Amino acid sequence: MPHKDTQGRRDSTGGVGGPRPQEGSPRGGLTLSKPSQRRTGRGRAEEELTRLVSEARLLEGLSDSLRDMVMRAQAYLAELRTAGSTLENLAGQEGVEVLVPIGAGSLVKASIKDADKVIVSLGADVAVEVDVEKAKEIIGNRLAEAQKALQDYVARLREVERALSAYRERIRSLLEERGLAGGPEERSK
Repeated sequence: MPHKDTQGRRDSTGGVGGPRPQEGSPRGGLTLSKPSQRRTGRGRAEEELTRLVSEARLLEGLSDSLRDMVMRAQAYLAELRTAGSTLENLAGQEGVEVLVPIGAGSLVKASIKDADKVIVSLGADVAVEVDVEKAKEIIGNRLAEAQKALQDYVARLREVERALSAYRERIRSLLEERGLAGGPEERSK
C-alpha cells in the first residue's frame, strides 16, 4: 500500500518514503522526468481500464441474468393468464372433453369430471383442492406478484444497462486516448 512521505507525497513503491528533492533541485538527487510522469499516468490509465473492463464484464453478466429473469417472469405471467381464463370458462363444463398437457408437447384427451373444484399447487410438491372462486383468487394474487416482480426486473435491467453504457463510453474514451479505439482501418488513418 502506498505510503505518504514527510512532505505528503505518495511513495508508489510501498516503501517508507523520505523527503525527496523537487524536480530540478540544485542539491541533486532523484528527480522525476517527464517520461516517468507519463508512464505513471499511463499506468493509472491502464489500471483504470483494467478495472473498468472487469466491472463491465460483471455488469454484462448481471444484465444477462436480469434478461433471463424478465423472460421467465413473462412466461410465468402468460401461464397465469391462461390458468385464469381457463378458470373463467370452467363453470358448467362437466363432461366436456379437453386436451390435457402431459409434457414435452404431448396431450391426452380427458373429460372434466367436477368443474367446481380445482387442485392448486402451493409449491414444494404440496397441492390443495379448492373451489373455483378460491382458485381464481390465488391465481389473481400470483398474477399481481408476478407483474410486480417483472416491473422490478425491468427497472433493474434498465439501471444496469445505463451503467454498462457509461462504462463502455469511459472504456472507449480511454482507448481513444491511447490510440487503440476503433478497428484496424480507423487506426491506420
